[in-house]
Amino acid sequence: LWASSIVLTGIYFFFHRTKGKPLIDFHKRDLFIILILLIVFAPLYFLFLYTIPFQIHTDEILDHLMLTRDAKGDFLGLNAYGGISQFHFVVLSFLARNVLGDVNILNMRILSALQGLAAILGTFLLFRIFSTRAYAVGAAILVGANHAFFAFSRSLSRINYPVLIEVLAFSLLFLGLRRKCLFYTFLGG
Repeated sequence: LWASSIVLTGIYFFFHRTKGKPLIDFHKRDLFIILILLIVFAPLYFLFLYTIPFQIHTDEILDHLMLTRDAKGDFLGLNAYGGISQFHFVVLSFLARNVLGDVNILNMRILSALQGLAAILGTFLLFRIFSTRAYAVGAAILVGANHAFFAFSRSLSRINYPVLIEVLAFSLLFLGLRRKCLFYTFLGG
């Protein structure tokens, strides 16, 4: 009932959004910057993923165990206060099995690196919505060059997942508020 009410509210907002305004004022220059960010950060995030100089840590072992078993029961992790949500594990397990072929440490590290790259691009999008292009590039570089975020994105860790979700949520929220689009404000909220 709870999930269906949220879906129905989102559908209502989707059909009653503001028409005629472009949602994002992107130019070819912004796409060029996104391409440059990918050219710079993708090799750094994917280089030597299987032979990372540090050992496999306990979070990778726990996450790998949760990914290899079938995620049954509480899909959103709502049964325990402060419990780990199963949603992240279900999505990653599905992608690893159906796109990359198997659930193993290398494939999970590839997906984690892709989440890190998506967070960098999401940061550029977020700052581009309410700021100048220069600030957006600076923010994306700061996120991508952050040593802790870089290390967690290269290992099988669920720490970069909340960063990605928060960046996307704030992007949708600011986009919806700026353009007065209830659907994007709803999704961001």
